[in-house]
Amino acid sequence: MKIITIEGNENTGKTTLVKELYRYLNLRGAFVLYYEVTGAHYEDFHAVIIWNSKVIAFCSIGDYADIDENKADDKLWPYAYIKKGIELANKYSAIILINTKTSNLSNTDYKLLLKEIVKNENYISYKMKDNIFQDECIKQNQEILSSIIKEIEK
Repeated sequence: MKIITIEGNENTGKTTLVKELYRYLNLRGAFVLYYEVTGAHYEDFHAVIIWNSKVIAFCSIGDYADIDENKADDKLWPYAYIKKGIELANKYSAIILINTKTSNLSNTDYKLLLKEIVKNENYISYKMKDNIFQDECIKQNQEILSSIIKEIEK
């Protein structure tokens, strides 16, 4: 499975970028297999789609969770959302998982975590810049979206 991560500090637009990518693919004929709104404020989501004969999973929140840590795997509880994203990707035999990673939080060594869970060797990360002007942010988002779409189309 190819894992594509959008990485950046808090409030840099990672979730917005994942939502835009999801919308882009849906507007171009994606078939939705699974969709669930999630997160503390229900602004994030898990989804699985088929687009151009490829199964693609999404996890727009991947770094922390408001869950009962006593009911989750001790080692992975802070990563409950990304763990669920990986489980969905595996359940639907996704070939691509798109997720986010918050750089400035303490529990964000996703590359090692993801390799441990999925034994993944195909990991791609796109870094969002923070403290940039709106026009630079728009240009950055367009460039990242374009790059991710090219990866998906391979």
